[in-house]
Formats: sequence, structure tokens, C-alpha cells
Amino acid sequence: MKTTRGFTLVEVLISLGILGIIITVLFQTIGSTTGLSNTTNSSNDLIREGQIAQQLLNARFKEACYVYPPSNTLTLAASGFTTQNGAGNTWTVNTHPIVAVILPPEPSDTRYRFLAYYAIPRSQYVNSAATSSNPGADVNNDSSVWMLMEYRRLINVSNSATFPSRFCSDLASNSNFVITGGNAQLLTDYISPVATSTELFSVGGTTTNGSAAFVEYNLRLQKTTRGDGVNNTVSVGGGASGTTLTAKVYPVNLGL
Repeated sequence: MKTTRGFTLVEVLISLGILGIIITVLFQTIGSTTGLSNTTNSSNDLIREGQIAQQLLNARFKEACYVYPPSNTLTLAASGFTTQNGAGNTWTVNTHPIVAVILPPEPSDTRYRFLAYYAIPRSQYVNSAATSSNPGADVNNDSSVWMLMEYRRLINVSNSATFPSRFCSDLASNSNFVITGGNAQLLTDYISPVATSTELFSVGGTTTNGSAAFVEYNLRLQKTTRGDGVNNTVSVGGGASGTTLTAKVYPVNLGL
């Protein structure tokens, strides 16, 4: 009579052990692949956002007819979390991470445009922003990254009694050229934390009308994602990941 030999307990245990090893390696491979994919996607997203911001900044600074010089103080809207720097709503060029310019009127408008770009902590924004403009909390990044804001104020200078001169430099020093009452909006998320103002923005040089001669900026973005059981931080700009989001812009309308 022929007998059928089954598996021994030792053989079953060895097989289960081998199967466990295979499953562990498989999950580790999947986790690593997912983590790499998340990192790549985050890097691509940051590069795209940084390039969009760079194009806008280049266009705005190029068009400027006046650039607020170093040490110039700017008092933005008194209320609202979007204009606060930790010590109030007064900002100082080349001390705080801010750059401010005046742009001439657009062809279809008569109002001059005051624009300021500056960085505030992400937590400051997401903790107070309305739902319609809030990108949402991000526990991995809220306390470690900043946001780039654009503050805009349109100013009508059609009254020659109030504004006897139309030179941008004269407007900037005119007490009727009030920049409070503007609106601040989010321009770019996930800005690397700013240790000193000139890490993000700096202005320099002098012109005959008292304007700074150039604007220099160095955008650096970063984002931390969860993958493969650990936090992975991706950085772009400033040479990170081979990317540069830096420029030195000389406005073409100075003196208008």
C-alpha cells in the first residue's frame, strides 16, 4: 500500500518564516517606492510653485517706478493677521523679509499701485484665515515653513491739489500716499523659514530720485512629507536639488 507523506511541523514553520520574510521585504519595497514617489511629487510641486512666483516677481519688479530703499519703514493695514510680523504691522526694508514698490498706472486705469511682498509663518496664516482662502492645516509643516504674501493698495492720484507731482518718488514721500487699507493675499506656500531678511529679499543701490536701484531675491521652498515611516523634507531653490529661484532685477521705470 502506498502512503502519502505530509509536511512536518518544522517544514511548515520554516515555510511560514520564509513567507514572512518575503512579505516584509515586499512591504518595505512598496513603502520605499511610495516614499520616493511622494518626495518626487513634492519636489515637482514646489519647483512649479516657485517658478510661478518667480515669474510674477520678475514682472512686478521690472515694471516698478520706485523701490523703497533700505531702512525705509512701511506701515501696512493695522488689522488682520496677514500684515503682522510679530511686533506689529510696521515693516522695515532689509530688516524684515519685505520688499515694496510703486508701479505706474495700467493703461486702462489712473491709479498707481503700491505692492509689498513679505513672508509670514504658515501657522500664523492657517490659524486665522477664512475657509475660502485657507489652504488648510499641515501638521508636518505649519510650525516650520512660511508663506509669501502680496499686499496691494491702489491709489488714485488724479487730484493735482493733493498730489502736485506725479513722480513716483514724490508720491512715496507724500503724506497723502496712504498705503494702509490695502489687501494681502497668499502668493506662495511652503517658503523656507527666514532667519534674516536678506535671505529672502534685499534692495540696494541708489538713484537720483531716492529709489533703490535693484531688488534681489532668493526663493527657497521646502515641504516635509510622511513616507516609509519617517518624515522626509524636500527643498528646492537656493541651489537645493539643483534648482535656483534667484534673481537680481533692475526696474526699467525708475524716474517716472
